Amino acid sequence: MSGTRAPFPPALAQALAARFGERFSIGEAIRAHHGRDESAHPPAPPDAVVYPLIPYGAGSSLEGHLLAVHGGVSIDLSQMNRVLGIDAEDLTATVQAGVLRIQHFDAGDLESQDGELLGIQEVR
Repeated sequence: MSGTRAPFPPALAQALAARFGERFSIGEAIRAHHGRDESAHPPAPPDAVVYPLIPYGAGSSLEGHLLAVHGGVSIDLSQMNRVLGIDAEDLTATVQAGVLRIQHFDAGDLESQDGELLGIQEVR
């Protein structure tokens, strides 16, 4: 996760600030918070944060977390639909957010044949 980052276009920052107001931030602390996770990778803060952004694969959530009950911006991830790897020995699959169960089945998971989107509870 290294390389040269392109500068964040000031016109884009201005447009996002105009559209989202207080829900848009380029603040260092907020960007730092959104730039780390539990992985071993070093922090990589985004250029900006917009609240709330709602990732949407195909609408298979059982928890309702993709519903914009307070407004927000939906990001369609359905075209991120590649099975990146299956490790039968470890019982793990690495997939992108928009992978359908049928794609997972085709890649080797004999239990998922109904064509629905893989939910996080089914990725092992």
